[in-house]
Amino acid sequence: MLRTVIFAFLHCLMTGNVVSQNIHTIIFASTSDVSIGAGCAKNSDSFESFTSRVARGLGIPQLRNTPKKYVGLECSSKSYNSFIESFECKSEDIVFFAYFGHGAPTSQSEFPLIGFHKDYVSIPLEDVKRDLIAKGAKFVFVMGDCCNGNTSDRPRASKKYGTDNIIGTTSGLQPQLSVNFVQADSSEPRVLKQLFGQAGSLIASGCRRGESSWYGYGYEGGYFTNGFMEGLDEYISQNPIEPSWDALMEIVRKRVREYSTIQLSLPGNIKKAKGQEEQTPIWQSITHAFRPISKDAIQNNGKHSVSELLNLLKSSKQSDTDD
Repeated sequence: MLRTVIFAFLHCLMTGNVVSQNIHTIIFASTSDVSIGAGCAKNSDSFESFTSRVARGLGIPQLRNTPKKYVGLECSSKSYNSFIESFECKSEDIVFFAYFGHGAPTSQSEFPLIGFHKDYVSIPLEDVKRDLIAKGAKFVFVMGDCCNGNTSDRPRASKKYGTDNIIGTTSGLQPQLSVNFVQADSSEPRVLKQLFGQAGSLIASGCRRGESSWYGYGYEGGYFTNGFMEGLDEYISQNPIEPSWDALMEIVRKRVREYSTIQLSLPGNIKKAKGQEEQTPIWQSITHAFRPISKDAIQNNGKHSVSELLNLLKSSKQSDTDD
């Protein structure tokens, strides 16, 4: 009987059916904002599709990737505090967090403050990363598509081409952006598994301090969000031997700078001082080596690892011989 149980458990390990890895998708989006609300909604949909894509690549059932979305009036610091107090995850889980809305710079970090417009309370994007890392997940992904500059010096779009915001991100004429996920090829699962098989974190912002994060006019979404999704497609198509976050984000940075250069060349835009004319995404990745789930590290209800079970199986065979 013992031998049968051990064989069954080992089979589950080899087929990957023991560890229930989850993906947690958390989205805060200022969809009710009069100037960028539609773009925030588009970003939210794109980000949700992205995390579903990762789940498919990792072989995680969609039922273990249920997004938590705080949009419109629910996009507030009160909602964030309530969420972070109750949020729980496991050590093999992956956590995705995205904020789409207004932002502002802080002298304490290169990354922006995310500005919950409903209650006028701002939270550093880096604090979000620290809050989520403290929950103990294997990998934490934090993204903010928001401004990181003073409202007085942001580039402005002519009302003929768009509208000025009260604070934060500026909308303008859309420079023909399109986000179309490429047909998944054989390299996609491998690249995604190596990126998200690492233990660590990635924090990324749509622009560096002193810059604005542009949104396309209407329902087109943010240049950074679009650039990230398209950059991921491009990177996967390259089938890199050793995928890395820095290599992916360099592609994203290049795309976003190209988009913003087009935006700033349109009539009605006032170019800023030299060095502040383009939108430049920033990021920080802290990862360890590729870490597939180790079978010897998986515990059977906290009691036996695979190596221990193999020893038990050996002992069981020996007992049969002795009998």
